[in-house]
Formats: sequence, C-alpha cells, structure tokens
Amino acid sequence: MQSAHFQNFFDAVRAGKPEILHADVNETFLSTGFCLLGNISYRLGRKLTFNPEAVRFSGDSEADGMLKCEHRSPFSLPAKV
Repeated sequence: MQSAHFQNFFDAVRAGKPEILHADVNETFLSTGFCLLGNISYRLGRKLTFNPEAVRFSGDSEADGMLKCEHRSPFSLPAKV
C-alpha cells in the first residue's frame, strides 16, 4: 500500500500537477514530523519543547542536533543545489 503513495507522489511531480496528489504535502510533512520529533524525545529520554516558528527545540542544542543527519553516498546532496 505504501508503494501506491510513493507512486502517486512521483506521478504528481513528473506531471507537475500537485492537484493529483492523494494527500496534501503539508499534511504529510506535519504527520511525519510529529513522529520524528517523538523519536528524538524517546532517544534522549526526556520531554522536549519544540518551537515550530523557529523549527528548533527550545533551549536544547543536543535535540536540535538530531534534526538533521549526514547522508551517506550516493544519497548525499551537493552543498549548492
């Protein structure tokens, strides 16, 4: 079932037609983000406060450091896109 969602996303991107998406991109971003934030809290073993406007945790540089990861080759992105 998950592959159908990926296929729908790729089809919409290739066609340049966001209106054919089965789910709004922002909704997908938010629902995925909540899972990732919960995982960071679980891994650190403490309650965290997230500032959505700053897209950072409030006063927690260790948690902020977990918001990004290093991608291994060949999945890394160039410094300038």
